[in-house]
Order: sequence, then C-alpha cells, then structure tokens
Amino acid sequence: SSISFKSKIAGGLTRNIAIYLKNTDKDYYTGTKDWVVLTSEDEPVFEGEIVTPTTTTGWYTIQFETPFEYTGGNLAVTINDKTGAYTSSKHDEWWAYSILSC
Repeated sequence: SSISFKSKIAGGLTRNIAIYLKNTDKDYYTGTKDWVVLTSEDEPVFEGEIVTPTTTTGWYTIQFETPFEYTGGNLAVTINDKTGAYTSSKHDEWWAYSILSC
C-alpha cells in the first residue's frame, strides 16, 4: 500500500508525479529501448504532488491511492514526472536497492 525511496542528496523540490506498478516476467533489461510497456489498462497507484526530502538521510514514503495486486515474481516500477519543468541546478537523486528474495 506504499513505496519508499531513500534520498541520496538534499532536494526539497515539489514534483507532480504518477507511479505505476506492473507485474512482469521480465528478469532484466537488454538496452535503452527495452522496457515494460504501460497500457491504457494500467492505472497509477499514486498520482499527485510530492515534496522531496530536504535531508540526505531521509526515507520518503508515498501511500498508494489505488490498491495494487502483487502476483509474485518481478515488479516494474514506473515513475512519470509530469511537472513539466526541469532545472539543472537543483535535482533529486535516490539510492537504488535490489531485493533478491523475500
């Protein structure tokens, strides 16, 4: 019912995002044009405005607005930043973690 991200650098930015989750049998990506395709049937589990953490050590949790049924196996997480504004002077970075088994 939620997803958490660990901030890598201080951000404090306001962003308008949509988060999609999708069950997939894909084990890995083979190139820059290889991805899990979202269809019109895929609904965001969260859509709205967030303010990213202002500290480098903080975890940021986003509660889902729409339930998601995880069926086991691999999971694709897609984040669409719909803010429409880009700044090269201030941005967010996040740590990436892999869980090999649960």
